[in-house]
Amino acid sequence: MSDIRILILHLVETYIQSTGDFIVVSYRFIAIAVAMLFASYATVQWLLTPRQLMPDARVPSFHRIGTSDDPLQNQVDPNKSDGDEVRDSLRRAVLATAKDLRKSPCNDYLRDQYIAAATKYVRARLSIAPCAATKCTSNKDWAQVELAGKAFNTPFDDTVREAMVSVHETDTIREGDFAPGVVLLVAMMARDRLISPVADPAVRKLERESRAPLSCRP
Repeated sequence: MSDIRILILHLVETYIQSTGDFIVVSYRFIAIAVAMLFASYATVQWLLTPRQLMPDARVPSFHRIGTSDDPLQNQVDPNKSDGDEVRDSLRRAVLATAKDLRKSPCNDYLRDQYIAAATKYVRARLSIAPCAATKCTSNKDWAQVELAGKAFNTPFDDTVREAMVSVHETDTIREGDFAPGVVLLVAMMARDRLISPVADPAVRKLERESRAPLSCRP
């Protein structure tokens, strides 16, 4: 900014014609010099003024979840469901029996109760997408799978599946406990490779070695 002013003053001095005490200055040149001064000032101000960036689809955006500043109040209710009483009763049964069996993994009665509840829960899902019991191949099959996923994709279902995982990690459930028609989906939900009929034998062996065996189960 100071360099521009010096340049302008230098031009003014060279343009001014001095004749003794009387100096004749061109008013047109003064107007140009003043205009250049203001233009340079405006340019510097424009460069230094912060401006909001325009949205860019290549740049990820972040949206706030919830309306409270307290993170605890913005958490999703783990028992929130779709309000369907039939599905809710199935969810509650699996959750309750899974919790009981988790506490007493050697209790045969509680194990039978869990297996019965989990079987009903899985069959309700298979009633929408039967191919999930074996293999889905056609577009119709995948459309049914998507529909079943929407029906059983609530926070309550996530809670149920986590409870199933917790139970199966105790090693209380073994291969053959669930019927062939439901075992594949149960294994997927519980993330249990030891009972999955499609699990790779090598992977199953590693799973068996990494899981602490339950002494009360042969």
